[in-house]
Amino acid sequence: MLSRLERLPILPSIASKFINNTSETGRFRLFATGFHITRESLPELYSLYLQACDSLCVDSPPPLFITKEPIFNAFALGSGGDKPCISLTAELVSVLDEDELIYVMGHELGHVISGHAKYKWLATLLYSGMVPREVKVAIAPALGPTLLLWSRRSEYTCDRAGLLACQSLETAARVNMRFAGVPKKYAGKASYQSLMEQAEKLREQVPGGWLNPRYVTHQLSRFAHKLYDGTHPDPLERIAELQQWVDEGWYDEIVNGNPTSRSKLAKLLTGDSHLAELMLILSQSLIAVCVKEFNVSREIASPLIRKVIYDSETLKNTPIEALLRIELVIEKISSDKVQYVLILLINKDGNAVRQTFQLPMSEKWEDTAQDIREEFTMKREKQIIRQLYSI
Repeated sequence: MLSRLERLPILPSIASKFINNTSETGRFRLFATGFHITRESLPELYSLYLQACDSLCVDSPPPLFITKEPIFNAFALGSGGDKPCISLTAELVSVLDEDELIYVMGHELGHVISGHAKYKWLATLLYSGMVPREVKVAIAPALGPTLLLWSRRSEYTCDRAGLLACQSLETAARVNMRFAGVPKKYAGKASYQSLMEQAEKLREQVPGGWLNPRYVTHQLSRFAHKLYDGTHPDPLERIAELQQWVDEGWYDEIVNGNPTSRSKLAKLLTGDSHLAELMLILSQSLIAVCVKEFNVSREIASPLIRKVIYDSETLKNTPIEALLRIELVIEKISSDKVQYVLILLINKDGNAVRQTFQLPMSEKWEDTAQDIREEFTMKREKQIIRQLYSI
């Protein structure tokens, strides 16, 4: 979705202007007012930071600071070659334990690695009252919803980075529990299991997940007058999203997979962003179908579906071997819009039954994966059928 923002009229130039004006000032303020954490200045905290960097393969750790602010927060400034820095507030450092700090550091490193800084700062500035009213009036109605949606989704990405850094779902959940309002004095006594049950109940109330268009529309309307509050997902929503990511096997695949499978998965998920998004939604939809149709758990269905989609493995001799064929139908429903339909052939009592499912995703033509657009152009047809699996 980051590449979509890059193609929006005006937005990239506006974002670059803001980031150029604020990054240098922000770095100066950190060095002037914050405490620079180094191996020499505070070795105990810096060693935790190096653990997070090592888990995420960050060879050159960005400068780390503590700032004296009475709020529970952390942020990343800059990315890549833009002299990134990471800042933790004194309040956050005083409240969290070592593992929780590693999670937060990993989350902020995720913003740096993913190149989020430019648009995260724009979202913050645009909805914080720091932008002149005439600029906000000109930008917010046209670009605000897209920017807000991207901002929320970028937090899911970085929550996953935080989880990979601390390697404990319970730790990640505890941090979000703090943001949900559990006071420090009760944090050690709060039930982790109750928290996860609450997150699961929340997930059940959002059919299709957090990217469901109805849910997104609801969230946008919720923050219509105070969008700054909507730049981040709600704490329980974030816990539920992480739980689903773990349930579907992505965490185990990255942490425990062999180098070849990890490399393959990374290539697929970091290549064309539109194709990666489509493949993720396709996988999630297939998993949901298998859970319902074959009465298996997500823990069983997820790795099987992932191996079919990403490694072309067979479903024979598995709990979902009755799934005979998977086809993805890509339809150009107008000159500027594409939608996706999933067609499955399932063996039911010896009969091959065809089932059709609409994927919760449609795109503008210019946002569609490049290879799909090229195939439409070459074939000059309004429908493309891709066979993803056949027994």
